Parts: sequence; structure tokens; C-alpha cells
Amino acid sequence: MNASPHGPGRSNTPPLERLQADFQAYILGDDRAMDGKVRATAKAHAATLLRVYRDAYALRLIEALETNFPRLKRVLGDDDFDRLARAYIAAHPSRHFSIRWFGDALAGFLFEQAPWHATPALAELARLEWALAGAFDAADAAPLDVAAIAAIAPADWPGLVLAFHPSLQAVVSRWTVPELWNALGAEGEDADIPPPEARAAPVPFAVWRRDGETFFRSMTEDEAWALDAARQGSAFGVLCEGLCAFVPADQAGGRAAELLRGWVESGWVVGTRIAAM
Repeated sequence: MNASPHGPGRSNTPPLERLQADFQAYILGDDRAMDGKVRATAKAHAATLLRVYRDAYALRLIEALETNFPRLKRVLGDDDFDRLARAYIAAHPSRHFSIRWFGDALAGFLFEQAPWHATPALAELARLEWALAGAFDAADAAPLDVAAIAAIAPADWPGLVLAFHPSLQAVVSRWTVPELWNALGAEGEDADIPPPEARAAPVPFAVWRRDGETFFRSMTEDEAWALDAARQGSAFGVLCEGLCAFVPADQAGGRAAELLRGWVESGWVVGTRIAAM
């Protein structure tokens, strides 16, 4: 029994499944996968008919990228964004049941692939836009208020472990991309907006959603460390000890409490538990 030219064992595949697999292969770039499987009509050749489906597939994915990365498109312009989108589609065909998640690897693609890798701010802009889109679509949870935290018994504070809103993320900015994002706004002319500049040192940013809106803000080095530790399950007492690397030991507890209050007021904290110490 001879194997199919498109892969081992295909001769045992039911005809409909084989046709579907060949059609998918054609859509994803195998020009010969559908040879002899589509009939020409009086109005168009078979190749023309097939290209309609391939072009529609690409255009739908490009539309998804435009939706997820609107400011990146504005920075690049229509033609350059189209070239980027088609290169990305070729390298990363959609693997998700929902087209909403198409574009998850675009930031990494921009970091690695010429010519875009020469402008790392583009990758950072894509990463920020993806984080904001992810925050918008994340599951919801009811934030705690300051009164709920204040009601915790003093003896329990060292073992206090926090649960955070599902939308909360942290990204690192090495370029003034968040400033560019704000300057671009939702609409308008971009001609007078200066390009992003390299920072003297990386700046951590938090991204989150509250009341249906997405936000981001910069964090200090000690806040970024404490937030990362807290999100990994470190108790309040551990945060206080770790903050001694950033502030004098007699100020660490106060700094931890200050950070916690800011997190609660921002709607980041959605639950607590007391761990045994």
C-alpha cells in the first residue's frame, strides 16, 4: 500500500477527513495540497477559487491582529503592519479555537525577527497591548476594601497571604513605550509624537482591570519585588523581611503596609488567608 504524498498513513484516513486535512494544509501554505481536488467553473480557475479561501483566512487573522494591537498598527502604518502580520501568520498560524488569542507570540516575534528586531520598542509596545487585552478579558473577582484588611488581627499579620485579581500582570519597560501608548491615545494624528527612547534602567509596570477599564502604572523596584513575592504566595512577614534590602529594617514594616494599602485601593487584592508561621 502506497503512502499519501502528504504524509505517512494518510491512505487509511477517511476521505472527508483527508480532504479537510489537505484543505487546511493548503490554507497554511502548501500550494499543492489541493491539486486535483477542486473543479474549475465557467467563471474562474480552480486555483483562483482556492485563493479566495486562503486570502480570506489571512485577512481574518490580520483583522484579529489589528484589533489586539491598534497602536502598534498606527506606529507602523498600514503597509508595514500588513507585512508584519503576513510574516507572523506564516511563522505562527493560528492554533487556538478562539481567534481572540491569535497574536500571543507577536511580541516575541518582533524581538527576534528582522527587520523588526532592530527596533525593540515595537516588541515592547506589542507586549503592553497584549497585556492590556489580556487584562480586559481576564476573569472577574470582587476586590477587598481597606476595612477588610484593617479587620485582620495584629497577631495574624505575619502569616497574611494575599490573593490577587486575575487581570493583574507585571511587565518590564526598557523603552518609554507606556508614555508612547498614552500619547497616541485612542484616535488622532500621530505626526508630532516623538518615538520612544531607551530608559537609563528598566522600569516595572503593573497592568490590571477594574470596573471594566484597564490601567497600567509604573512601580518602584521594591514594590515590583514585593508584588512578585506576594503573587507567588509569600506571607506579609516575608515581605517585611525582604524589604529590608531596600529600606532600613525599622522602616520595612511600614513600607510593606504602605504597599499593601496601595494594592487594596487599586483593587488588586481579592482575598486573604492566614498561613501558619
